Amino acid sequence: SVDKKLTAKLQKYIKRDDFVPEKVKSVSNAAMSLCLWVRAMDVYGRVSREIEPKKLKLKDAQDTHAVAAAKLEAKKAELQQVLDKVATLEASLEAAKRKAAQLERDAEDCSV
Repeated sequence: SVDKKLTAKLQKYIKRDDFVPEKVKSVSNAAMSLCLWVRAMDVYGRVSREIEPKKLKLKDAQDTHAVAAAKLEAKKAELQQVLDKVATLEASLEAAKRKAAQLERDAEDCSV
C-alpha cells in the first residue's frame, strides 16, 4: 500500500485547483498522465488503508472458521462411530429377539 506520510505530502498538490488532468493536459500530455497516476495512487492509498483492518478481520474470521470446521469434522467422525455402534447393537438386539422367540417356540414344543 501507499505510505501514509507520502499520501499526506501529495495532498498539497492534489488539493490544488490547477492539478487536475484537464488543466495539466494544456501544458503537457505526459504531465497529464503523471497527474492521473498521482491522483490514482492517492485514491489507492486511502482505500487500501481503509480496507486493511477489514482484511485482518476477514483473515481472523477465516482462521476461526477453519478451526470450527476441523472440530465439526472430528465431531461428525465421532457421531458416525456412535451411529455404527448403535446399528451393531440394534442388529444384535434383533438377533437376540429372534433367538429368544425361537427358544420360546422350542420350549412350547417340549412342554406339549
